[in-house]
Amino acid sequence: MDGWVAWLNDSPKPPPTRITLTYPVLNHSLRVAFVSTGEGKQEIMKEVLDNPNPKEGLPSSRVRPISPGRVFFFSDDAALK
Repeated sequence: MDGWVAWLNDSPKPPPTRITLTYPVLNHSLRVAFVSTGEGKQEIMKEVLDNPNPKEGLPSSRVRPISPGRVFFFSDDAALK
């Protein structure tokens, strides 16, 4: 994907219509933050943290900012149990 922003009309999760930043934008960011809350995120957080391989992992695993960029995860206790 070459653009900065992608448009979705049929996202599998709400909201169905949204825009999102593309990997080239995220990977040229100085800081990227992911926020997860609640028990419903436990499996996702385990996968993201235990399998950071960008070829096999979740889309968030493909966010790899160029140096000196950094990725931060902010989660509540319920999401990390």
